[in-house]
Amino acid sequence: MPHTVLYVPVPELEAYIRRRHVVEGPEWLSPDPAHVHAHLTLLGPFVPDDAVTEDLDAELAALFGAVEPFAFTLGEIRVFPSGLVYLHPEPTGPFESLTAALATRYPAFPPYAGEFAPVPHLSLCALGPGRDLRLVGKELAELLPVRATAREVWLVRYAERGTRTLRTYLLGREET
Repeated sequence: MPHTVLYVPVPELEAYIRRRHVVEGPEWLSPDPAHVHAHLTLLGPFVPDDAVTEDLDAELAALFGAVEPFAFTLGEIRVFPSGLVYLHPEPTGPFESLTAALATRYPAFPPYAGEFAPVPHLSLCALGPGRDLRLVGKELAELLPVRATAREVWLVRYAERGTRTLRTYLLGREET
């Protein structure tokens, strides 16, 4: 079902994540070659894409414009109980603060629809036959740690064969 998500893009890991999507979920690849699939989710699912109004756009621009860009590092590979492999960011505080602010401002859209506690992470892949933690570590050995700076938040429409960026919000400035 199509939905929107607010996330921090991580272009430094796009090549790896795009390759994983080709194998594990090609239907979620954006047709836009500039789209960054590698990300840390702040809030999702969020509003239906037809509910993105000028007022909502202005609210989000103001909220994110009041937050300064911040540096983070992705270096530790972890696994959720479901078998989803992810990178844990350090520090987690800025991501947790943004998620909490969004959840407070938009209580009708709890993180992960209230199914899971919001844990800052960058999803990598799922464990399964032929894909274990050792292999994932080997694939990422030359990429990690990733040192990045969160400078913007994207509002993305997720839909099979229709994932695309709807809006970009700059941190530290009230522009879109």
